[in-house]
Amino acid sequence: MSRKLIVYELNEVPFRVLDETCKDRSSSSLARRMPECAQYETLAEEDVELVPWVTWPSVHRGVPHARHGIGHFGQDTAPIDGEYPPIWEILASHGVRTGVFASLHSYPLPASLDAYAFYVPDVFAPSAETHPARLRPFQEFNLSMSRESGRNVSTRVDWHAAGRLLAQAPRLGLRIATFAELAGQLAAERRNRFRRVRRRTYQNVIGFDVFMKQLRATKPAFSTFFTNHVASSMHRYWAAAFPGDYEDFVYPDDWVERFHEEIGFSMQKFDEDL
Repeated sequence: MSRKLIVYELNEVPFRVLDETCKDRSSSSLARRMPECAQYETLAEEDVELVPWVTWPSVHRGVPHARHGIGHFGQDTAPIDGEYPPIWEILASHGVRTGVFASLHSYPLPASLDAYAFYVPDVFAPSAETHPARLRPFQEFNLSMSRESGRNVSTRVDWHAAGRLLAQAPRLGLRIATFAELAGQLAAERRNRFRRVRRRTYQNVIGFDVFMKQLRATKPAFSTFFTNHVASSMHRYWAAAFPGDYEDFVYPDDWVERFHEEIGFSMQKFDEDL
């Protein structure tokens, strides 16, 4: 590949949120770059409900669900990979230096890692194998936090996994600025317990540090980075950000006041990635 490509998989975020971000934050990277971008609206010809764990395999494999048949997390994709492999497998099999970071249905690690610069499976992986193996402390912590906060964000922390992450922090690429933000987040949680909802967003902050360290060190020709942190805010706090969307609005004013900035905060972290 003569041009290198990063596929940043900002899960489920619609143009409306992108446009609102550009309007509200005119000096943001997104607002500055959007006029230079090409935007395409695609059609998902699926025979099932439009959900990420079905549609991302369609994007990665170039065929709809009716052909790839992937419909739930943890599904064994080996029988499908031979006929409809994901894009990273196709590229790696042709010797293209490739990196994968958290893309859905990327577990398990490929049998041959020769062409992979790095490979970190998705947050639904049953175990924490990574390539290179030194990234494992990150994945152990990442999986532990995801399991704790699958539906509602937990205040629990797997301190054993956190300790292993901290011990390898410089090697993994975690920045001093990230530690400062995490300290601020924990302090904010002590003052206002509801602030713990931002932990999912900070999982992305940590993950992107690790991704960028690998990207700069290995410079693959093709790489992916998946994040669900904005979608997790949208699912819970859309009504707080866009109360005018509802004819019969049932949420109290104090709830709206408390959470109306959550989607914007998660988009701010995306903008920092950008």
